[in-house]
Amino acid sequence: MKIVGKNESCMATICETAASLRVIGDELDPDEVTRLLAGDPDNAQRKGAVIQMSGESQRIAQTGIWRKKVERRCPGDLDGQIVKLLTDLTDDLEAWAHLSEDCRVEFFCGLFMENGNEGIRLKSETIMMLAERHIALDFDIYAAEPGI
Repeated sequence: MKIVGKNESCMATICETAASLRVIGDELDPDEVTRLLAGDPDNAQRKGAVIQMSGESQRIAQTGIWRKKVERRCPGDLDGQIVKLLTDLTDDLEAWAHLSEDCRVEFFCGLFMENGNEGIRLKSETIMMLAERHIALDFDIYAAEPGI
């Protein structure tokens, strides 16, 4: 019988994780978000901006968004991804609070399963980092393809 240690889990580890921080709002000013968070986004847009799609098609941004992502991890390590991204940005909790007054601030997390029973754990310290910054978690969970 294996004895599970304090920081271990007895559940099967999630196959792969993807994570990005998103700041979303109709009045969002990408330059102001960049200044407040002291980090550059991977992409950003204002509401009403013309977005070039593949080919010649275009669309109009329905809202403003500022997005920063971290590399996907396999096996999954959402805890590490969140910590990496947050430590690359400001630790000024007043800046985060100001940002969350006018915008929705969230971590978008993709969880990719290979089997029917996989799980993931976030450390309490990571949950505290998210809570102090008023960041919600948004999960998309992708099941394994049948027959694989």
